[in-house]
Amino acid sequence: MTLQTLCNMPQLAHVRQFLFLAIIAVSGSFNSVAVAADAVNGGILFNGPKGRCIACHTQSSRANRTAEQINSAIANVSSMNSLSTLTQANINDIVAYLGPAQPPAVVTPQTGWWWNPSEGGRGFTIEKQGNNIFMADYLYEPAGRATWHASGPSATNGSTFTSTLTTYLGGQTLTGSFHSTTGTINSGDISVTFTDVSHGTISWPGGIVAIQRFDIVPGGASAIPPAGTPEAGWWWNPAEGGRGFSIEIQNGTMFLAGYMYDQSGNPVWYASGPKAMLDTTTYQGQWQQYGNGQTLTGLYKPASVINQNAGNVKIKFNTTTTGTLTLPDGRDISIERFRF
Repeated sequence: MTLQTLCNMPQLAHVRQFLFLAIIAVSGSFNSVAVAADAVNGGILFNGPKGRCIACHTQSSRANRTAEQINSAIANVSSMNSLSTLTQANINDIVAYLGPAQPPAVVTPQTGWWWNPSEGGRGFTIEKQGNNIFMADYLYEPAGRATWHASGPSATNGSTFTSTLTTYLGGQTLTGSFHSTTGTINSGDISVTFTDVSHGTISWPGGIVAIQRFDIVPGGASAIPPAGTPEAGWWWNPAEGGRGFSIEIQNGTMFLAGYMYDQSGNPVWYASGPKAMLDTTTYQGQWQQYGNGQTLTGLYKPASVINQNAGNVKIKFNTTTTGTLTLPDGRDISIERFRF
C-alpha cells in the first residue's frame, strides 16, 4: 500500500491532516504566521530565578528597547555576552514585558535665586520660559575676583537642562558707556536635573552639587507674591545687551545682582541687598562687591565683601515687567523683563 493510498482512506483523515501540517512546517510555509510575544514569559526572563537582566537594569531604565538594540548589546557589550543563549523568541518576550518608555517627568523650577546652603557666597539665577532655561552662576576666580558664567537659553529634556558655561568678555562696565562684548570662552559643560520645583542637582566642572531655592526672607521662596509684585528673573536694557540684572522680591524684600564687566573687560558681578523695599514699587540700596570665595572647581571657602559700597542703586518699577534703574553716576536707564 502506497502512502498516497493510505492518506486517501476516509478513516485516516486525521493522519492526512497531521502530515499536511508537518509538511508545511518543514517547508517553511508557516513562517508568515506571527507568534505573539509573551510579556509574562518576558517578565520571568527579566526578573525570575534564572533571569539575569534585573541584576544590572531596572525595568524603567530599559523601557522601549527594541529587539535589535538588545541583540546588539548582547553581541557587543561584554557584560551581556552570556545572554547569547537567549532565543529570538525570548528576546521578543522581554521587549513585550518592558513595554513603551514613559516620557521624562517635566519639572518647571521656580524662577529666582538658588544656592547650596553649605556653600554660601556663590549662587545661581535660574529661569525657565516655555521649554528653555537661562541661568547664570556667581562665583570667583582663583585670584579672588568675582566672576560669572551664563548658560543657555537651552531646551530642557523633561527635568534636565544641559548647556555650556559661557564666559563673556569685554562688555559694558557699571557706569561706562555701552559697547558690545568682545568675545566668549567655553568654560565647560553643565547639566542640571530638577527633582522638584525647588530642588535640583548640578553636574559641572566643579563636580556634583545639590542646589535649592534661596529664601531671601524665611519662607520667602515658597510664599505667593502679592498681585503687582515685579516679576522675578532676568531684566535688562535692550539697548545695552551683554549686561543685565537678576531681580527677586520676597515678602517686600529684594535681592538684586548686576552682571557686567570691569575696566579690564573681565566679567564681574555686584549684589545689592537683601533689603526691604521703600514701597511696593521702589528699591534703593548700594552695590556691594564680593571676592575671595569659592571657585568653579575649588573646595569651598566663604567669600568676603571687598567693597561695601560700590555705588548707589535705585529702581522704580512702572509695572511688573518694566522700570527705571538709576546707576551710581546718576544716569537713568530703562529696564524690562528679558524674554528669551
